Amino acid sequence: MKPAAIPAELQKSFDSLTGPMEIDNVGSSDGEMAIAALVNTERFDLVENVLRGFNPNGRIYAARELLKLNKEGRLSLSADSLAVIAKISNLDIQIRTVSGCLVDRRLAREILEDTITSFSLVPKAPFQVLRRYARRP
Repeated sequence: MKPAAIPAELQKSFDSLTGPMEIDNVGSSDGEMAIAALVNTERFDLVENVLRGFNPNGRIYAARELLKLNKEGRLSLSADSLAVIAKISNLDIQIRTVSGCLVDRRLAREILEDTITSFSLVPKAPFQVLRRYARRP
């Protein structure tokens, strides 16, 4: 993580997204509100720090938002951030997801692919760019 001053009003959101024992799924209102607090205040540096944090669910939230911000032209992702997103997408761990009353387990790659293809007017090519950085041996 890069050094960054965290304002008091964002500290709880940041801690919940980076703490290893905090947000335990993707899709909950807690996680959505926490990442929205960082994005709405345009603290993209903190979102990039969440991408490198200890909470795998927080990393998914950060990757989704960074990809969305990049698509909207609000942020230009560095090669380093793209490489981190690619590594996250290749982790072979199950992430618990929640959608309403449905609970499931999915790989990070599946969650991020759904995010990218859900953007309106987005071809599938951006995810293929990530794969360039995430070649497996």
